[in-house]
Amino acid sequence: LRALPYPILAEAAQAAGVRTGTVVDNDYVMPDISRSAERIPLMVGTVMAEFSANLQGATGSYRNGSILQDESVFYRDNRRFNSEERVIARYRERYGEDAEAVMAAFQAAYPTHDLFDGLYTWALRNNHVASAYTEAGGRAYQYVMAYNLPLFDGIVSWHTGGDIAFFFRNLDTVRPWVAGDEEVADQVSRQTAQALVNFAYTGNPGQERLDWPAFSIDDGETMI
Repeated sequence: LRALPYPILAEAAQAAGVRTGTVVDNDYVMPDISRSAERIPLMVGTVMAEFSANLQGATGSYRNGSILQDESVFYRDNRRFNSEERVIARYRERYGEDAEAVMAAFQAAYPTHDLFDGLYTWALRNNHVASAYTEAGGRAYQYVMAYNLPLFDGIVSWHTGGDIAFFFRNLDTVRPWVAGDEEVADQVSRQTAQALVNFAYTGNPGQERLDWPAFSIDDGETMI
């Protein structure tokens, strides 16, 4: 097997339907969630725009010679070129008769965000995980990382780039992303990092002046 070229091995694995999923303690099937829920609390979350951030128009546009040669994408994804009327029109194009309800729901959930951000929101459905854990007798703490990165006139928090550097106090590695808003970014990083440390030590991510209630089925408590 070691002598076989990788493409041949990969093709054989795909033909056989070999999976490369999680393996825990030599078990190929994950145990039922209830086995750990009563003993171990859970902290689960996502970023506001997991795989749908408005970064594409900035980094993949005609302006930087990328393979995405579509000028309209640059203007679509940059909030500077989206008036309130244009944003509302985009909601109506996407959601039809439900547009008004969607806009109202977004503003209720994210009162400090512009409606523009709602066009790119894709907070994966963590409620399923938090609900299952809670129903199994566990305690879950849910969050959505919603800090807008200031680059390119404001980018909605995206996949890994919008949270990892904050949780682990590594903003020095992404300085261009927070340029111009360093003070606020550092405050966000301090609070998220402290939440992670508190959770690791006590099982509760809450901290002084920032209470973090556990998720419940009825209210769906989520830290934004």
